[in-house]
This record gives sequence, structure tokens and C-alpha cells, in this order.
Amino acid sequence: GCGHKFGGPKGVGFLGLSSNSHGFCSQLGGGQESGRRGGTENVPSILSMGAALEFADEHLSDMDGQSIYRDEFERALGSTLPELECIGKTATRVSNTSFLIMPRFENIRWVRKLDIKGFQVSTGSACSTGDTASSPILNALGYSAEFGRRTIRISAGPSTSQSDWEGLAEAFRDVWSDLQKSDSSSESEVISI
Repeated sequence: GCGHKFGGPKGVGFLGLSSNSHGFCSQLGGGQESGRRGGTENVPSILSMGAALEFADEHLSDMDGQSIYRDEFERALGSTLPELECIGKTATRVSNTSFLIMPRFENIRWVRKLDIKGFQVSTGSACSTGDTASSPILNALGYSAEFGRRTIRISAGPSTSQSDWEGLAEAFRDVWSDLQKSDSSSESEVISI
């Protein structure tokens, strides 16, 4: 498990082993962890990760409602942006995440304008931040790199409310209107580098 996936610090994680995993070694070196891994443990990060895991476990049931809010958000946004695509909409997926392909305009323009409105969204997975290469996931689904330049990923936490999702939908509608107006005017398009 990766600590930052449930609110813990980055760079720390855990590995669950069965009682039958005798002789398992993930990293050669010293005798730490009964010889299973070498190196000095980052105790503050490990303890922080443990606290975050406990918190996440206590609030796991709070995440169940996120799929209802997310699905309503996607429906509302789809009525404003009929060409919007929701990746994985018909599949079983995590309850707190929406992965969208916007109908027009590069994702970085959406991200900047949504940020000004107080919403932090991303252009893809955190592990690919800054990577301009085409997404292997989108490629596997048959999408070209052009679609990848219009992707937005949204993640919510256990305290994200229905009104938060509704506010985000409203912000997306406002940004859509702003982008269309700026596109029809003589303003030059922002180029992402």
C-alpha cells in the first residue's frame, strides 16, 4: 500500500505478507525486518502512515456516498457538455474519482481556471505529473494522444460533500463558458510547455 493514497506522507508504504512467505526478501542489505529489506526505516513517516491508515479505515464508510455525488456531478456536467466523456463510467470504479475527457480545450486551461475558482483538479494521475507522453491507459482504450491533452482527473476525500461536488459542476460550467468566449475572441490560446 502507498501511504499517500490514503492521506499519509509520500514515499512510504507497506507490504502485507502471508504467514507462508518464508524467505521473502524485497531488498538486499542489512538485517532489518528479519532480513526482508535493507536500509534504515523512516520512522516518522511510517508512524504518520499508520495514523493515516487508521483514520482512513475509520472513515471508509464515509466514502460510500462519494459515488452518488460523483455520478450526479457527471450527469449534471454531461447535460451542459454533451460531448463530455467519462472514462470507466459503466465499469466498477473507485467511488471518489472521476476521469473526464473534455469536449474542447487543453486540460491545462481547465485546470488553471478551475484553480482560480478554488477547485484543484489534475490533468491525470499524480504519478504522471509533468509527463507529456500519451497515457498508456487511454492508449489501451483506443484513444489517441489528442484526447489525453483534454483529460481531467477529479478525486474527493471522505469530507467532500454533495455541495462541494455541485459547486465543482457549477465551476466547470462557468469555465466552459469562459473558454468558449475567449476562443471566439481574438485572444491567443495558452500554450502548455
